[in-house]
Amino acid sequence: DEYQERTGIDIPIHVDGASGAFVAPFAYPDYEWAFSVSRVNSINASGHKYGLTYPGLGWLVIKDENLLPKDLIFELHYLGTAQSSFTLNFSRPAAPVLAQMYRFLTLGRQGYTEIVKVDLANARMLSRALEMSYFTLLSNIHRPVDSSLATSVSTAVSRDKEDPKYYVKGLPVVAFRLSDKFKEEFPYVRQRWIQQLLRSKGWIVPNYNAPKAAEQIEMLRVVIRDTMSADLVGRLVSDILEVTESLMEKDSDNTLIMALAEAPKKGIAPGPAPPDPAVETSKNHTAQHRGAPSSRHHDKHHKHGKTGGRVIPGSHLEHPGKHGSDGNRLESKAGIHKSEQDDGPGQVGFGRPC
Repeated sequence: DEYQERTGIDIPIHVDGASGAFVAPFAYPDYEWAFSVSRVNSINASGHKYGLTYPGLGWLVIKDENLLPKDLIFELHYLGTAQSSFTLNFSRPAAPVLAQMYRFLTLGRQGYTEIVKVDLANARMLSRALEMSYFTLLSNIHRPVDSSLATSVSTAVSRDKEDPKYYVKGLPVVAFRLSDKFKEEFPYVRQRWIQQLLRSKGWIVPNYNAPKAAEQIEMLRVVIRDTMSADLVGRLVSDILEVTESLMEKDSDNTLIMALAEAPKKGIAPGPAPPDPAVETSKNHTAQHRGAPSSRHHDKHHKHGKTGGRVIPGSHLEHPGKHGSDGNRLESKAGIHKSEQDDGPGQVGFGRPC
């Protein structure tokens, strides 16, 4: 408003409410962010996120029909009538729309409010548990908002301690990282290893870097939805702590497995890959040559060379025969699989089908 007063330029607002548009109205009903703000002309929301419908459904709500450019409207004359449509694709399945309508009718405002409050309560529970362990929380939804002493005293007895209005506003999303104390005490542990080991337990907890200008910060993230019950949150906390503690011992299996998987990145000299009997046996199978000339038709000047593989000098990767086939080799424990297409010592089994 001040900018318009100074320049005369009117800047309307579009709200990208992909997730938040299905959270804010129910968790923070008094928060002004939508059409109650005069400059907001349009809002988009994802039905397949906190709208609780199938993937692929999104909504665009425009305050007034006059704000929609006419050249974006597709008009079809069909069965004697004129139909107007504004979608990315004119023909779309109706199932997600029907599912959204069913959710609206069966849950209503009260149902969505209860679900969002439970999501936020579970997210706060996860946040508190992680903050009491080896992690620093980057999200703030579990932190109480500042209030005066008088307000605290007057509401201490009657208030619902899990009411979202008493906490910093946000989505039911928990972002966290290893604490500085932990990284100082265990400098050899890489945070991304936690993501990889959690995946072997069935959890997808991505680890990624913050946007530009803060890319040195890496974080793990958990999105809490209605299917994430308090019991599941407890199991997730247990698995996160178990995985993290398994990496604290420098010579533990998990630490060695992760270090072995990243060995090529640390400048280990390349060498010939050890022979893999399964590969040697199957590479002459006709299925391996489907759609390509048979290798027996190649002359001696065009033989296929084996690619890559990196060997850790002095390790059992260098002399695989010494360990026989008892399955006690480290790469066997790790579920590491190699083939002649690999250019490294292999991948952990949960990253690729056996």
